[in-house]
Amino acid sequence: GATVQDTFDEINVEIQGNMITVFFKANGINIREGRSWSWTEKHYFEFKKNELLFLKKDISPMERGTVDVRGN
Repeated sequence: GATVQDTFDEINVEIQGNMITVFFKANGINIREGRSWSWTEKHYFEFKKNELLFLKKDISPMERGTVDVRGN
């Protein structure tokens, strides 16, 4: 199995006219070191003349924590 893994908790896509917004929540874990983290991102795009243009992204500060992982 993986020692370090990132996963998506939520993904939302919103379309208003030619503007597209992609929002997601993600988290990660390092089982060997007992560490965890989570963050959110929001990406902004514009559909213009048959092209998808990336405008910007907002990234939240990373929240860090610890995880108690015990074997059987």
